Amino acid sequence: MFRRPLHERLRLFGLGLVTWPRNAHVDVAADHPEVIADIKQELEKYTWELSTKLASRSPLTLAAAKATINVGAEMDRDRGIEYALCEFLLLFASKDQKEGMKAFLEKRKPNFKGE
Repeated sequence: MFRRPLHERLRLFGLGLVTWPRNAHVDVAADHPEVIADIKQELEKYTWELSTKLASRSPLTLAAAKATINVGAEMDRDRGIEYALCEFLLLFASKDQKEGMKAFLEKRKPNFKGE
């Protein structure tokens, strides 16, 4: 069974919109500290942007996305889609969903509480 790389699975859930550091794939010898410092700086920037983005999301939505990414990826396509749909539908019973819709209609940032 083909399993998508993690960054592609995250992108499917709108979590991979931050640009991955361009040099993250480069093998660098230890005798090039300036290149290592650049990569470290880019990786720190990427990590900060991604963590800020994740912190703005509903905790329930993140938990559902994580479960779908981890559990659904181990299933065949049809069962994975069904699993993702069940996780998605369960979110509609939450207070966070109502807060998100209300915030959208009022054109403001939502205040998610994980309920």
